[in-house]
Amino acid sequence: MMKFDEKNHINVGLGQIALTQPPGVLVSIGIGSCIALCLYHRMTKTAGMAHIMLPESNERFASLDKPAKYANPAVENLLKEFYRRGIKNHQSLVATIVGGAQLFIFKQVPNIGAKNIETVKKALEEHRIPLKKEAVGGNYGRSLWFYSDTGKVLIRSKFKEMMEI
Repeated sequence: MMKFDEKNHINVGLGQIALTQPPGVLVSIGIGSCIALCLYHRMTKTAGMAHIMLPESNERFASLDKPAKYANPAVENLLKEFYRRGIKNHQSLVATIVGGAQLFIFKQVPNIGAKNIETVKKALEEHRIPLKKEAVGGNYGRSLWFYSDTGKVLIRSKFKEMMEI
């Protein structure tokens, strides 16, 4: 079991992007229909996370204060951050996605979680980034800790046992 050391935690809030290296841990609490996209570069132990809120937008550009608000610009913006750190070959990254739950069921409201999952997977395919692990769907939220030293993701939810992927 991994230990929690809160001094190295970096919170990735709604629509935000963050990157870190050891001993940093990227944390996102309360992922519901959103997607936490975790990209990892094994050679440099660089971990990056985008907390994606919505599948797509008619807006041409992502907002500066929420670069991960929409899936397509979120993936692009996260890849740009890796590029700025010298990681230019996107195929050297591996992806993990968490979230995409359907927390509320109303006939007039589409399943945003399912659409988020679909859109993020499509964007990863377009960039030829392999999706290695996922914990998606369901009807419950999740919190996660993404460890830059190993690339492991620890997930906790109210209704499930803590798990590592």
